Amino acid sequence: MGEKILIGLDLGTQGVRAAAADARGQLIAEASRRYSHINVAEEPYKEQRAEEWRQASMEVLAETARALRAAKPGFSAVLAVDGTSGTILPLDSEGRPLSAALMYNDSRASSVMDELHENVKGLEEKLGYRMSASFSLPKILWIQKNWPWIYEKAASFVHQADYLTGCLTGNFRVTDYSNALKSGYDLIDEKWEGGIFCSLGIDRKLLPDVVMPGWPVGRITAAAAAETGLPADTEIVAGTTDGYSSCVASGVVRPGQYNTTIGTTIVLKGVTEQFIKDPKGRVYCHKHPQGYWYPGGAGNVGGICLNQWFGEENFAVLNSRVPAMTPTGNVIYPLTMKGERFPFVNPEAEAFFRLRNEGEEARYAGTMEGVGYVERLCYDTLEGLGCPPGDTVTIAGGAVKAPVWSQIRADILGKRLVQPAMVEASYGTAVIAGTVSLGRNLCEAAELMVKHTRVFEPDVRRHAAYNDLYEEFCDICRKRNYIDEYL
Repeated sequence: MGEKILIGLDLGTQGVRAAAADARGQLIAEASRRYSHINVAEEPYKEQRAEEWRQASMEVLAETARALRAAKPGFSAVLAVDGTSGTILPLDSEGRPLSAALMYNDSRASSVMDELHENVKGLEEKLGYRMSASFSLPKILWIQKNWPWIYEKAASFVHQADYLTGCLTGNFRVTDYSNALKSGYDLIDEKWEGGIFCSLGIDRKLLPDVVMPGWPVGRITAAAAAETGLPADTEIVAGTTDGYSSCVASGVVRPGQYNTTIGTTIVLKGVTEQFIKDPKGRVYCHKHPQGYWYPGGAGNVGGICLNQWFGEENFAVLNSRVPAMTPTGNVIYPLTMKGERFPFVNPEAEAFFRLRNEGEEARYAGTMEGVGYVERLCYDTLEGLGCPPGDTVTIAGGAVKAPVWSQIRADILGKRLVQPAMVEASYGTAVIAGTVSLGRNLCEAAELMVKHTRVFEPDVRRHAAYNDLYEEFCDICRKRNYIDEYL
């Protein structure tokens, strides 16, 4: 048997990415594909076709396998999949999708939230969160009430990562506890809370079995091996949500460490020894395999605002002009849709713009600053719950491709930002693939595989200027009843 290679497959909002590394973290291959359709539903609904996930994933894995055969002839592989958190897909008994997937940022389940809260309040109190329409359980309830013809045919409801794991193994009945959290899984007692499914009229048997991230699921099927070119003995292990994997990619695995990942949207997570409860539902805890907790949250603001408002093809020119523009004096909350989930929960939240400099470059830089203000408010929210992040934060996600943006964020936060060599969720999933399969715990695997390559120090003068602008940002949020007075 050849060298064991660890492969992480990341299913994001806009496409699929794979990373393959050896057991000590040497990157050997990467590949990516964008989806042809980001949303196949009419706005404001958000849906994607699972077949497009599968097709893009198989192409990415085939490209990765070709590169591995050239670099590491005779290799063996362990593969894990991560996906967006809160996305849900109904399947029939053969593992075939019954509809398009309802994405994490689809808000149609707002209509069933009163009924849901009435029935899950015990679990919410126990786990210290408040379910929102972005969770997967409300989407299942919405399907039950509004698409009964789909619900009646469903043999299972799976998360995005579960579906691809099933495509690779033939087993669509396994998930991990990070994905299961938003479907009503009790992380403390590690079980599905059967009572809430009974009271909601949802058959508990429609939910998959739950294992820890990195746990073996099965071997790759002969058909998937033939389609991808991966070895016939490839091990498939349980993955995580994309935010969880991004946190791991940054090396945040021990208590006191914190990470911000900005891709399409923003995700913050840290590691604590204590379980953290937030009665307002902004922050929830994921479970760390070694008994720690990952408190954090995911918002609706992120890189999507730059993509939609300025166009990716213009980024290089605009980025070159940003340093001369900041601080811009503009105060922007760059929400591209209605509704927010972190750093506050408000289904009616909308973007706001206080512009003092209206040129395109200033609006672009001001939008970057706006994401930075949201990030700072996220950390202030965590600190208010007893999770102070300290002076250093690691960063990951597509936003780090723009160093000028990382510097703006350091200046707004007044913290040192540390960038890992590999910032993508796919790499964090590769790290997770190398835990149970290689007899390592998560801390050991991350400390062997994650390297940090760049540091952004805050500028004292700009930080002082940003303090005033951030207070203005918070004041507008208060007047709109987005946040409380104490913030």
